[in-house]
Amino acid sequence: GRLCEVRLPIPTIARQREIVSEYETLTKRIRLNEQMIACLEETAQALYRKMFVDGFDRENLPEGWRMGRLGDIAEVNSGKTCVDKSDIKDELYQYPVAGASGIIGFSSSYNYDEKLMTTGRVGTLGVVNRYHQKMFMADNVLVVRSNFYEYCYQFLRNLDYSEITKGGVQSLITQTDLKESAIVIPTKELLTSFEQQCSYIYSLVDTKQQENEKLIELQSLLLARMGK
Repeated sequence: GRLCEVRLPIPTIARQREIVSEYETLTKRIRLNEQMIACLEETAQALYRKMFVDGFDRENLPEGWRMGRLGDIAEVNSGKTCVDKSDIKDELYQYPVAGASGIIGFSSSYNYDEKLMTTGRVGTLGVVNRYHQKMFMADNVLVVRSNFYEYCYQFLRNLDYSEITKGGVQSLITQTDLKESAIVIPTKELLTSFEQQCSYIYSLVDTKQQENEKLIELQSLLLARMGK
């Protein structure tokens, strides 16, 4: 037999206007959260520069500080090729796939489940992303883990990638290149203090980002009610 086609009633003009108003209210809240996120990230970066960059001479570092390499305080690995990926998230493909520029799809499996950061290994270089969930790290990213997570994150955001990029048909950065990057290593006490302050700042960022995800879901529901 033929399947019956169910048609939902189109909302009245008055209700449509209410939905549009609700949608615009959500858009404003999303925009405000985005502005707050940007402000918080600027605060973290300003704190990093004040504590470890501005006014410091690498040839005459404060007592207890030293020059080292990123590999001294962080572990760097390459991602893997994702052979089972979907553009759409569903019950099977539920794990985000991290590429050089950000999320590039969803996988049925994951290869990391911890707090880490990524930067592009090939293709898009210089973009640093933070993750703390079950993820599949694709083969075009370098995965960085560290007990001094916030310090390494700010360092990677400020790194001149042109200095460690290898040429050729397509620019790339190797694990070794990143590990060997020169980095100022302050005292453990100062690093720990910075970690605590920045962890709090980014907990606020995470809250705002999660709120925006919910608001975007609500927007989708409103559009569905409009019959779109």
